[in-house]
Amino acid sequence: MSATEETKEKTPELQASSAPAAPKSRVAILLVAAVVILGLQAFMVFMVVSHLSPKPPKHPPVAADTAQADDDDEEEADAGEPELWEKPITKTVTIAGSGAKRYLKATFYLEYDKKKYPKFAADMEKEQPRAEFIMNQVLSVLPFDSLSNPAVQKKVSEEILVELNKSLPKKKLRVKEVLVTDWLLQ
Repeated sequence: MSATEETKEKTPELQASSAPAAPKSRVAILLVAAVVILGLQAFMVFMVVSHLSPKPPKHPPVAADTAQADDDDEEEADAGEPELWEKPITKTVTIAGSGAKRYLKATFYLEYDKKKYPKFAADMEKEQPRAEFIMNQVLSVLPFDSLSNPAVQKKVSEEILVELNKSLPKKKLRVKEVLVTDWLLQ
């Protein structure tokens, strides 16, 4: 037998043995690809559902936040008569996205616990520029469409309250409520 005849005889054997291997490897690749695609789809479904589902209510603070929770409970228990700071803060800001053609004029009163913060008026006088700055920041980013909604006043009041209490020295000052008395859109 010559070398070429041996090669011809081996070649069909090689072809026969390698031919079934190619479809098996393709099937394996397709299976891996299908598993990866299904995994990605499952991940996407999970992310969409988790972002669209309503958020559960916050649970009571644990461990590190218990001291703050206790302070808040004490504040409510010791809460005296609320008092209004006699100086209203009136702000006029350009409404976002109006091209400086629309303005909002709002007046805010700050309510505090007179029993807990007897020097509130004097201390707040020093912090008034900070309060005005915070009010400017909160008001100036609101678009006209949202400002014309009456429910926005409450949200703005709550946001100012949170930001104000974050920035004020907690031992000296704490605002109990921010009351909106004037709300004029022009």
